[in-house]
Amino acid sequence: MLVALDWGTSNLRAYLMSAEGDVVETRRAARRILHLQEPGGAAGFEQAFADVAGDWVRSHSTLSV
Repeated sequence: MLVALDWGTSNLRAYLMSAEGDVVETRRAARRILHLQEPGGAAGFEQAFADVAGDWVRSHSTLSV
């Protein structure tokens, strides 16, 4: 399994993909890359990622990001 992100100026899009490259699930959040909520910097990126895909990471122990 793999998590792929398309993080642009308007939205964060996350794709959970199978080992074969099929999209299993998609999510979208209004978390623009240049306007992250507090905390800023790396912590802001980590929090936004955790919000959109954290449960995928927790439920798939071998998941690549």
